[in-house]
Amino acid sequence: MTVQELIDILQDQNPDADVRLMTQQSWPFENNIRGVTDSEELRRAAGEDDEPPCDCGDPECEDPDPVVYIVEGSQLGYGDKNAWNLC
Repeated sequence: MTVQELIDILQDQNPDADVRLMTQQSWPFENNIRGVTDSEELRRAAGEDDEPPCDCGDPECEDPDPVVYIVEGSQLGYGDKNAWNLC
């Protein structure tokens, strides 16, 4: 799924609703979301930002395979196996 696909899906949702993660299809859990990060932030945190992968000036070249991570927070309870059938 791309960021744009997720934005398109969320546009149809209630903007005041909580957002949670449903994980582990065979034994589902509900989790809150700790936050969001991306592959560029992780690379910087690891000290790998001293030298970009290339110096061509193309913004896409700085992170050839950009990834956005939704980071799981605390478990809030048990989930519902039906969630996987509805996506």
